[in-house]
Parts: sequence; structure tokens; C-alpha cells
Amino acid sequence: MGWIDTVTKWIAGKPQDDFPNSATMQSALSARVFRANGTVEDRGVVARKCVTNEGAYQLALGFTASGSCTIYNFKYHCAGYATAAETLNDTQAAITNAAGCNSIATGTQLASLITPHALYRTVGTINFGNSFAITEHGIIDGTTKASAKLWDRSVFGAITVASGDSIEFTYDLTIQAGG
Repeated sequence: MGWIDTVTKWIAGKPQDDFPNSATMQSALSARVFRANGTVEDRGVVARKCVTNEGAYQLALGFTASGSCTIYNFKYHCAGYATAAETLNDTQAAITNAAGCNSIATGTQLASLITPHALYRTVGTINFGNSFAITEHGIIDGTTKASAKLWDRSVFGAITVASGDSIEFTYDLTIQAGG
């Protein structure tokens, strides 16, 4: 089985047990809600794995001089309220922006290595100026949603927010060496 088939199975969320000693990637999205009254709600991991086709393509482009991808720009967090399931074909247009919130936040970035795993983490906090039931999150490569590329889209159970609340999203991409 070739590397394209391996990557395709990974992106589709298939189990990796049939690929012993192969490199794999897994993503997880966690959320903490900061209420206007000062309380904090740790929601833990709210979603796992939905790197998009565009995200996988941008990763491949990152290795070429011919692509315009700057992989390190996938640090921007956006949130919305659409409930349609994630698909591999999602684009940034799939994220329904929550009007009245700073819907794109610049995330901090961290990379670490604990052999045989490498971790990419970005943490971004989105502030809300109105009440919403937030049900989706995306990692994009720019501050303008209309022109950004979507790395990962996650849909989860509603997190209800009111004016003055914020959600801190932590996106972890774990890459295991192998192959």
C-alpha cells in the first residue's frame, strides 16, 4: 500500500492498526469556557480528527518551493454555530461565523518532541459580544476568513456563551514517527 493510500485512510479517520510502524497524525480539540462572572468550565476534549483535504494538500505543498503555503500560518482559530457534520471537503466557508464575536483569534504556537511523538499545539481565545450556541471550530491560515485555507474543522455539542464570555480552544496535532 502506497503513502497516498496511507494518508487517505488517516484523513478519513480509519484505524491505523493495519499500518504498523507507519507515521501517523492525530488531532484533538479541547475547550475551556471563561464566563463573564469569573467562573471557568473545562470541557476537556470536545472533538477529534477532521483534517480537511485542503489541510493535507497544504501540508504537502509546504514541502515544495512551488506552493504558496506557509504551514506555520495555521494558527488562527475561528468559531461558529453550524451543525453539519465535518467532511474532508470542508473549506473555510463551512464555518458559520458568530456575528458579534471576535470570530478569528491568533493562536499561540508550540512544538515539542517526546520521542517518538511530535506535538504541534496552538491555543486561541475567542471573545463573544452576544449569546450563541457555539458548535464548531476551525484552524485556518489567515485573519480573513474569506481568503483563508481550512486545516481542520471540528463540530461538537453546543457550548452556550453570553456577552462577555470567551472560549479558549486548544488544538493538538500529534505526529508519531515511523514508516
